[in-house]
Amino acid sequence: MQNPSSLPDQVMALVATERAIEEGLGRHADLTLTPTMLHSSLEAIQAQAGIQRRNLEHYLGQSAAQPTEPRSPIAPLLAESSSSMKVSSLLPAFGAAFSFAAMEYSVLIALALRLYDPALRALARKHLSSYSKAARVLTHLLPGAIVEELDRQGLECRCICPMCSIGACGCTAAGRLWTHEAWHEAQPQLDSEPGLEIWPPRQGSQLALAGVHGGDRLLGVDDQSITTFRDVQKAIRQHQVGEEMVFRVRRGSEPRRDIQVRHVSDYPPG
Repeated sequence: MQNPSSLPDQVMALVATERAIEEGLGRHADLTLTPTMLHSSLEAIQAQAGIQRRNLEHYLGQSAAQPTEPRSPIAPLLAESSSSMKVSSLLPAFGAAFSFAAMEYSVLIALALRLYDPALRALARKHLSSYSKAARVLTHLLPGAIVEELDRQGLECRCICPMCSIGACGCTAAGRLWTHEAWHEAQPQLDSEPGLEIWPPRQGSQLALAGVHGGDRLLGVDDQSITTFRDVQKAIRQHQVGEEMVFRVRRGSEPRRDIQVRHVSDYPPG
């Protein structure tokens, strides 16, 4: 069974985003950046965007449906920026582009998982990691780039710091530290309750017929505690197809209950 058009459409949207990033960074190849690591990082991200674009195009070349490439929403942002722009304006634009690409790849991962495309989900996960790292590298290097920009403008440091007084620039160090702390503090504690949250079961499935709702929690399988989806998969696969097992579930503060289910298949319906 062929996948719905939503997969190739999303891939093509990412081709456009990769192209926008690749071309946007290319416009600033001659940007004067004293921090060698920042310049080399941007060059590496540009090269990686080209590789990832070609990976996606290769995937589409093997797909029956090849939609027309759209214009990425970030293209105007990167196209309008010029080499005369301040680093303080340019780097946030790049950061926004990297974050946007990461979110688009998150969408692609969800689609590839649900529509069962193992090759594409592996590719999407790898590319997502690339842009997640790129965004974090940029936030780490940005404070130093801003300090350098101020120095070029002749704006001397006015802070009260014994480090800065001897030329060690505590402002750059503090900027990096506070930025890293903000990202760390913003890390959400998404699921601290025991077990694994269940999304609304498919209509007509064993869990749906047993009255399980979205938001219920799977606490265990055959008395084995459950924390992640991998725990559930491992517990189910300890049974042969056709064998029964016990799912222990709970809804909110209600008493937990045991549900008898049967291992149906490890594969999606054909």
